[in-house]
Amino acid sequence: MSPAHTHLPETILPTYCCIAPAGLLGAGKKAAIAKDITRVHSEVTGAAGFFAHLWAYVVEIPPRQMIEYGHVLPEPGDEPDWIASLPKDDRHYMQSLGK
Repeated sequence: MSPAHTHLPETILPTYCCIAPAGLLGAGKKAAIAKDITRVHSEVTGAAGFFAHLWAYVVEIPPRQMIEYGHVLPEPGDEPDWIASLPKDDRHYMQSLGK
């Protein structure tokens, strides 16, 4: 007889993605995000924070590569012109979200 083998389930590490416009997050903000992801992961799973083996990606995407409400986002500072150029219904809907 061959010795018994224990088959462990494949280990899957949680992956967290934080997506922000390029240049929005400085080193301090990125560190705070990593700390908070680890804290919440630990609270939810019960794992000690120092045992939290997880992947966290901070993805900085240029605004011109992001789309909201079917429209390519403007460069920083161009928001007023972008909002004015939106179709009336889209503009009113978007502006109503902040109220």
